[in-house]
Amino acid sequence: MRAGEATLPQLGDAALIGELRSRIRHSRGGAFLITGFRGVGKSTLVLRALDEIVEQSAPDELVLAVTLSVARSTTTERLLFAVVRRVFEALSDSGVLDRLPMETRRPLLLAYMRTSLAFKETQSEARERGATLDVGAGGGRGVKTVVDYVVPKLNLSAKRTSTMASEAAFLAYSETDVEHDLMRIVSLLDNEAELAPEPRSGIRRLWPWPRQVSSRLRLVIVLDEVDKLTVDAEGLATVETLLSGIKNVLTMPGAHFLVVAGPDLHDRAVRDAARGNGVYESVFGWRIYVPCTWDAPNVLIDSLIDPDTRPAPDSGQLELLAHYLRFKARGVPRRLLQEFNGFVVWEDDVPHLRVDDTEMERVEFYAQLEDVLRDYIEGGRHHRLFPVAIDEDRWRLGSYFVLDWVLQSDGEPFSATDLLKEGDEAEFDPLLRLSRRNVERLLDHLAQRGILEVIREPGAAATMIGDVAESGAKVFRLAEDVRRSLQGFAALYESERPDGGYAHILAALTSSRGETLPTSGRPPRALGRRYELLDMIGQGGMGTVYRGRDRMLARPVAIKTLRGSMKDDPIAVARLEREAKITGRLRHPQIVRVHDVLHEPDTGPAIVLELLEGPTLDELVQESGPLPPAQVAVIAHRLAGALDYIAQEHIVRLDLKPANVILSAERGPVIIDLGVARIEGMERLTATGLIVGTPGFLAPEEIDDREPDHRVDQYALGLVLYYALIGRQAYDQTSFESIFYAKLNSEVDLSEAPVSAEFREVLARAVARNPESRFPTSGDLQRAIESVPEWLNVADSGVFTTQIVPAWTQIGARSHLADSTDRVHRPRTPPRNSTG
Repeated sequence: MRAGEATLPQLGDAALIGELRSRIRHSRGGAFLITGFRGVGKSTLVLRALDEIVEQSAPDELVLAVTLSVARSTTTERLLFAVVRRVFEALSDSGVLDRLPMETRRPLLLAYMRTSLAFKETQSEARERGATLDVGAGGGRGVKTVVDYVVPKLNLSAKRTSTMASEAAFLAYSETDVEHDLMRIVSLLDNEAELAPEPRSGIRRLWPWPRQVSSRLRLVIVLDEVDKLTVDAEGLATVETLLSGIKNVLTMPGAHFLVVAGPDLHDRAVRDAARGNGVYESVFGWRIYVPCTWDAPNVLIDSLIDPDTRPAPDSGQLELLAHYLRFKARGVPRRLLQEFNGFVVWEDDVPHLRVDDTEMERVEFYAQLEDVLRDYIEGGRHHRLFPVAIDEDRWRLGSYFVLDWVLQSDGEPFSATDLLKEGDEAEFDPLLRLSRRNVERLLDHLAQRGILEVIREPGAAATMIGDVAESGAKVFRLAEDVRRSLQGFAALYESERPDGGYAHILAALTSSRGETLPTSGRPPRALGRRYELLDMIGQGGMGTVYRGRDRMLARPVAIKTLRGSMKDDPIAVARLEREAKITGRLRHPQIVRVHDVLHEPDTGPAIVLELLEGPTLDELVQESGPLPPAQVAVIAHRLAGALDYIAQEHIVRLDLKPANVILSAERGPVIIDLGVARIEGMERLTATGLIVGTPGFLAPEEIDDREPDHRVDQYALGLVLYYALIGRQAYDQTSFESIFYAKLNSEVDLSEAPVSAEFREVLARAVARNPESRFPTSGDLQRAIESVPEWLNVADSGVFTTQIVPAWTQIGARSHLADSTDRVHRPRTPPRNSTG
């Protein structure tokens, strides 16, 4: 997009180009800092400004631009050498060298030769052949070419040859020397070098035209691609060392140094300006930030599409295309032109913009994502005080980065911590300064708009583990219809395929052997060369549970692994290992069975459990309402027996709650999660004062940090039965603090329970605030249940196994996880995309 080219419109930054042009034209020199995110067109802006300076220059002005890439680490000495050599070469290539006065040309040649010799390693011995190195500059014989300067002329003086060879071999050309030479060159070009008239051709080279005007030289040196060097702390330190080392050169009059860098140097310069004593503040006389071009898609479309052939405004097609291009371009002109060019076809040497029906589905999908993101960005402006261009770009680019990560998650569960941790390690630009608060706000917004599903939300019914902060995090996954849309696009467009390539897309769409494939669309992941991970079926406080397959025994299993952000958490790893140890030693029909325990490098520890069929007690109540008292009595009897068995194994604090009880047609109620259980007398993993368990089902003594025994599980069972009978938690206050206060200061109100007086008395004793008032053992609780009318009616009827047990398996008959299943929350509204 150089000046004078009319094929494309100016997509932005015209005001900045004009300001840079004016700064260069109306100042004698100095260093300017030009910053912006990668790809926004910083180099284009500089070149455009220089082009316009050349176009608008007076006849007696000559602009010489020299560009050096500083993308690789270098030293001050080498950078100065490179500047000297590039200036000399640019003067030669442009023909300006021939027009310089002899007193200016000589120091230029000398500096060039000295840098050349300094870069070379000379031989250990000089050859004894009569020759001298002639570096003369003409002396009345006409102007020499660069080859004349660089290639030495040989004379017959043997003594002179020996002297010059010795000088070349032992030449001491230091950083100070080359700095002096460069400053002298700039000074000569600025103050003394009134250029001779430019010769025309032929014989006129000897007799210049007297009417030609002499020119003065304006030198501009561009240090480009500094942002590629400052990607890490080491590169940033290198740049600061370079700036300090050539400070005198950068700030001298006679030459403009344009340093093209990233937003990291912008931030450093702003910081230095506030402190008033940094290298940036002392080097740069002016700085400019080049923002992203967010409105460029509309400018491009309005400028290039013929008004006579464009679609009708009410069709909305061009508006959708503009939104699509904005989502894909991210404010970067290069990306915008690449995406736009993908829709351009040529017919009879005429370009047309063509979007077929299949492509239009993709355009609509991403245009709607852009609308979702724009609503979030514009709605979040009130959270920011005094926004400036770089803050606006960070806000927008950070939002796009998060959404990209979400779209590539492929249906796997994640939290804000997972996203930030993996993003920092893989792809997130640290210059975006993504905060957890903003990420969480954006994820909530995406969930409200149907792009994500909330599969676990903190609350009174969710497990808390005080020393594992992530146990209280909200967990999301990509909505199923959004994920399938992305898979469809990936099958048709190579640019839409994730890193996994094409194979998993085919696996998701077709299966020639009729095998069960994971809905995530990827081939099954293997654990221990024996187990396959298929679909996710549940999310707990720490772990994710997948439907799996045991290849050796050809049976379905449930596999529990830690969520991504917890794999490196030693407390979380220790808890999962302890759960495997505790659950593996138990053998009871009302307790889930452990098949195997693994420890994989990629996934960390994993527990392989039996896969149970049936709904959880929580799902059954949510879908069908409170259960009949007789069914609750059966559940109470079975679970009390399981608690008595567990207590005899000296295991306590099971985190018993409705979501952790599966109702199996074959075995009745089964406890499926012992994630926070501990063996009595075992060393605590949790520090004193931290809560472990589900707030709504904790016993009072757990809240005030008394040592728990088997009676805390009896209390939790009483609250589970209350939930089954009434359809809500006994403590349904909105905050943890209010729940804890109520538990410590009042008894459970059982007046609404639709049960006999005998059953109500049993329940009241089980949930007594004082542990001493509860049943001595869960076995005593089980025997007490056997005397209530609700149990006696079931026992006398003889229909226990044929009617009561099947009744609770009719709802939610899908396969269920054998692990913690905090209730899954579905999106309030469907995803906003038309491709499904």
